[in-house]
Amino acid sequence: MFFACLLRAANAAGANGRVPGKGCGGSGRVFSRPGYVTFPARFADRNEPAAERSGEDGIVGRDIETARTEGDGRTRIFQIGMQRCGTTSLALFLNRCGIPCVHYDEGRLAKRIRVNLAAGDRPLAGYDERYLAFANMNWNAADDYCDAFKEYAAFRRAYGGRYILNTRPMERWVRSVMNHKALRGRREAAGHWMLRFGTADPERVAAGLRAEREEHHRRVLAEIPADELLVFDIESDPPERLCDFIGVPREYARCWTRENATMNPLGRFLVRAVPEAVKRSIPERYKRPVKNRLAR
Repeated sequence: MFFACLLRAANAAGANGRVPGKGCGGSGRVFSRPGYVTFPARFADRNEPAAERSGEDGIVGRDIETARTEGDGRTRIFQIGMQRCGTTSLALFLNRCGIPCVHYDEGRLAKRIRVNLAAGDRPLAGYDERYLAFANMNWNAADDYCDAFKEYAAFRRAYGGRYILNTRPMERWVRSVMNHKALRGRREAAGHWMLRFGTADPERVAAGLRAEREEHHRRVLAEIPADELLVFDIESDPPERLCDFIGVPREYARCWTRENATMNPLGRFLVRAVPEAVKRSIPERYKRPVKNRLAR
């Protein structure tokens, strides 16, 4: 019964939601624009030789210009905005444009970056041979967290690359983050806020979130050159800006959709009520339109 209801809801969401138009998902072409990097529309050859590993001092010691001119020659894209600022939307958009993007990977992406940096290896070793774009590089739990997307200085030394600072209006973002954490349960949410900010008081947590985001944005704008950076407001900026930045035709703006938006009260109830094992067993192609349908 549950799966039947889910399928009906998914069909309804698909019928009413925005669906990428013809041409999304890659056509085998190579897209390029004057002055921009060039990306293959499909990343079919996964046996392509990997970039050379670093020497004894580790690749993190290389300068930015060396990273641009050596290695495998493929430009990589990094999403370095905060969580709950359209990370899922950006990852799907990049994949639909033919740029292979890894998103979150159940927290393994962020934790691998932390381990690699501690070992002096390439920050994305284990991922950088298969993917050209990287999104939602963080991981949060009650007893630990890892904001690996803030390691953009190490990314620049290792890969050069291009950077998307995804954002949205501050107060809407704060509410989204706190609502999202609440879905994990009060105990886990309180534990995480205590670990990150030393308090679980909602007003002080909100103040901590504002200060953390402001500091991160200040550092990014100060340290990444303007020609390597796109500041993109997921709620107000047109997707054509993304197309121009990554070097695909503007017609691919149709590939942009809002995904994984903040749940409405019914959605939050269902997230808490449905057992984790059941949620994991449902294919993402069914879950995504249902979640979009249950958004605010």
